[in-house]
Amino acid sequence: MGVELEWESGSTAHDDLPPFPNHSRRKWPWVAAFAIVLIVAIVYAAIRIRLQQIDEWQQRTLRDVVIAEVTALRIGDENAFLEFQHSGDEVWLAQQRDYFVAVQGAADLQLSGNILESEITSDGLLGVVRLMEIENAVPYERLWFYWNFADLGWRHLPQNPDLWGDAATNSSDHLRIDYYARDKALAKQLADTLPRWLQIGCEAMACATLPSWRVEILPDPNLNLSWEALAPWNLRIPSPYLTRSRSDMPFSPELRSVIASLLSDRLLSSSTLAIVDTQEEEALYLKQAISAWLWGALLGRNDASPLLHSIADRYGVAAIGELVQLRQEQALLPAIRQVTRAGLVDLSRLDWRDYLEWQLARGDPNFAGKITTLSAIADAESTQLIATLRYEEEGELAPAQIRFALVDDRWQRLPD
Repeated sequence: MGVELEWESGSTAHDDLPPFPNHSRRKWPWVAAFAIVLIVAIVYAAIRIRLQQIDEWQQRTLRDVVIAEVTALRIGDENAFLEFQHSGDEVWLAQQRDYFVAVQGAADLQLSGNILESEITSDGLLGVVRLMEIENAVPYERLWFYWNFADLGWRHLPQNPDLWGDAATNSSDHLRIDYYARDKALAKQLADTLPRWLQIGCEAMACATLPSWRVEILPDPNLNLSWEALAPWNLRIPSPYLTRSRSDMPFSPELRSVIASLLSDRLLSSSTLAIVDTQEEEALYLKQAISAWLWGALLGRNDASPLLHSIADRYGVAAIGELVQLRQEQALLPAIRQVTRAGLVDLSRLDWRDYLEWQLARGDPNFAGKITTLSAIADAESTQLIATLRYEEEGELAPAQIRFALVDDRWQRLPD
């Protein structure tokens, strides 16, 4: 009996199942991609969280070291303070010992350990801390640099000028200020002040044209605040952060005073008073007085040279410029009369105090008195000045009166 097999071409047992939709086949790659992205995001977030934790831990350890170092300074523990210093640099250790002694000798210095800002490089090795201290109720900031040693942890290093930030420039008419990012606040205050100073100074000195002034703020610990030798209008300022910078006023009163003095001297150096006959003593007085007056004018003070201030107040700042340009062989009073075109009676009412003090010091090198009041007496026969002095005598302040009269166009002291 034979077996009969029947084949049906093109037919299978699954022919009755519904076909797999095409859109489902297209969806699976997107699901897989989403899953991969999700996994990557989770890993990335985990890494970020871990890096943040490491950064926070490094910041915390750095701040702990800073606070411990400040505490050692505050309680006067030199050994503990030096433990936080980089021991591989003997020059640095000597500087820090001097700093420790200076802190202990400061009368009104508050070291709170207040950290204004801290930075750590991406490799976790270098830290920079901006630290506040207060002295005589004035807030200051210091920059402290640290290196994270594998076996020691954070140790205080000398300052690194390479970490002062990006170079920048603040330019205006006749003034260019070059600086680095950490000194941005100082650069701005200089830019707000120095153009006005230059205008005041050139008006007083009768400049032919305003000079082009360049100022550089440099993180150079070996630099002294001064004019560059080969560039007469290039002023170089060491960054205040090399020592400490005032938080409330980066262009501090001390820095203002020094720069005002340098500017007044530079302006005088281009005037006829730059070269005077040393035998003409009143020309020497005038040079000193104008330098002092200009310094005071830049700083808003009127006590630096009372005589020059009273001339500028009554006859205008231009009168000072005319006085500077006069020949200096003549005596001071005729020069002032020529500039102001005023009579002797009016000129006697000027504030001659600093000039008369200079006259008294010429006669007595040990003179240390101060003229407190000055009055003029003028009649048809003579013009006199009566000065009331206060000077120290045997530990007490004693008043005295001295009279001056015009002799050969000069104020000279009359016999007592």
